[in-house]
Amino acid sequence: MTRVAFATAVAASAAALTWNNIVVPRQQWGWRTRTITHAGVGIGAVLCARAAGVTSRELHVDTAMKLRPRYQVAAGIAASGLAAAAVVSTGIASRSGDRGTTPQPEPERPLAEWVLFHIPLGTVVAEELLFRATINALWWRALPDPWSRTVGAAVFGLWHIAPAGGWGAGGSRVVATVGATALAGVGFTALTKRYDSVLAAALVHYVVNAGGAVIAHVSSLES
Repeated sequence: MTRVAFATAVAASAAALTWNNIVVPRQQWGWRTRTITHAGVGIGAVLCARAAGVTSRELHVDTAMKLRPRYQVAAGIAASGLAAAAVVSTGIASRSGDRGTTPQPEPERPLAEWVLFHIPLGTVVAEELLFRATINALWWRALPDPWSRTVGAAVFGLWHIAPAGGWGAGGSRVVATVGATALAGVGFTALTKRYDSVLAAALVHYVVNAGGAVIAHVSSLES
């Protein structure tokens, strides 16, 4: 570990948390603007890291560009099956009265737009490029495993404080959201490392969020 690498990882993590938990909530952006902006942040983070000398292999985007279709697709499908099972379980629990933090489309946003535009771009592209690619790469440079994975997952969890409603929404809800998303970050990172690409994690991430949105939407219609 070098001081420069550690300081860089801390600065990038702090900037990400400040952006999502302080800057974005204060803006009066519509959902489409927010989605495009978030996607731009993820892409911009990778470009900045590359300009700073982080290799595409460290960012796990080189094989994403070249592709190894059989392995990537097989991994993604297998992991997505597990994710789908988790989503179904969450949906069953939500019907008992507690919807938790399952993402729900706003009433004026069509479900198709949410699932085909907001989630893939504003959530999956943004977060996988920002966290599994950029921030994780910086922490891997700064700390040895398992500390690098642990810190990266913790930052990913803390990224969700404002989306959970902020501390004003109730400490237990925020703590549960941060804990759950940090745990998801551990899984996404494991997939990224195992298959040397952000693609498998991105596919699972999409299935979890889109499946959760669909289940929440169906539950709201039945209630």
